[in-house]
Amino acid sequence: MENKNTFTNKWWKQVICGVCMGTADLIPGISGGTIAFIMGFYQRLLFSIKTLNFKAIGHLCRGRFKELSETVEWKFLSAIACGMCIAFIVFANLFQFLLNHQIYQVYLYAAFFGFIAASIVLCMKDVDWAQKGVFSSLIIGILCGYVLTDKNLIQFDTEPRYEVAIDLNLKDEIVKNYNYQTKTVQNVPKSTISALIARGDLPPNVMVRLANSEKWFSAKEILEQSSFVYLDFWIFTCGIIAISAMLLPGISGSYLLQVFGVYGIILEALADFIKGLSFFHFNVSAFFILNSMFLGVVFGGLTFSRVITWLFKKYPQITLALMIGFMIGASRALWPFWESFYEINLLKLSKGPQLSLIEPIMPSFFQLHTLIAFIIVGLSFFSIMYMEKMANKKEATRSIAE
Repeated sequence: MENKNTFTNKWWKQVICGVCMGTADLIPGISGGTIAFIMGFYQRLLFSIKTLNFKAIGHLCRGRFKELSETVEWKFLSAIACGMCIAFIVFANLFQFLLNHQIYQVYLYAAFFGFIAASIVLCMKDVDWAQKGVFSSLIIGILCGYVLTDKNLIQFDTEPRYEVAIDLNLKDEIVKNYNYQTKTVQNVPKSTISALIARGDLPPNVMVRLANSEKWFSAKEILEQSSFVYLDFWIFTCGIIAISAMLLPGISGSYLLQVFGVYGIILEALADFIKGLSFFHFNVSAFFILNSMFLGVVFGGLTFSRVITWLFKKYPQITLALMIGFMIGASRALWPFWESFYEINLLKLSKGPQLSLIEPIMPSFFQLHTLIAFIIVGLSFFSIMYMEKMANKKEATRSIAE
């Protein structure tokens, strides 16, 4: 479904679309694909990604830049990329602050929840529910979106976990709320320790020990045991899954990377590689990890965009219902009210204790912030409905004039 009322071919408006996608990617549980879908440029995005094919690579390798520009939808893709970069630069710190506050997090999720709910209602108006297979497709989408956004989803994380000796000088009365006990941080993956050392946040001789073990080692000793392969097929596969999830409405690619246990590994490799370059050293091990992820993302993006484009062309109503189902099922990740607690996140050590969400809950309806949250949900919901109504009215006026 492409809503022509909400998308134009002007470059600056495409940049705004990119800003919206980038903003969504900053919110845990929502993907840029969701925004592309509900703003009406989802199929255009998939088509543009499809133009990054072997023909384009051939033009690039031969230096045929004129032919390359005619083959690739570079203006649209560059506008989206530019907008996403703007969003990351402008909103990253603001959203980090809001998401780490127990009340502001509720209000932020409430705004997005109302926004997504209104978009689902509007998208459902374009579905021919009498067509065979449409309702079944919706149910499948709902179930998949619900399962893939479950906080208790079984994680395939096989990394060893360590206790790290760090004195954070936390006040005694709040230490009990964190994964921090007796000057140590619990349950830290090996990749996180390596990333922190590469970034200079931990000394190489920091003492660590395996969970349920009595023997302490220096972090340097356990990291020297690491090895690498030229192409890690598991990370390659996770790259395919992550980019496919990012292009699907409602599913967060970064969340699935955490589920499959490679999120910390990618951060570690990135930190190691950047630090190596700063000392004019090429970190081969980190490079091959990043290269495996990059190849997976490229292969997954090019393949998945073709599959979804084909589905929209061959089965438009069924595919539309499936996309709506993904958004409905995944919307629970944006439910404003969660059981939560603060914990120490070593990758964000300088930012202090971080708010961690456990599971969605029903709030007390006699609290002021609950009432405010529902008001925000209503305002965001009806603001989208109003904008859609105005857009349709403008389009109808234009058609009469023509």
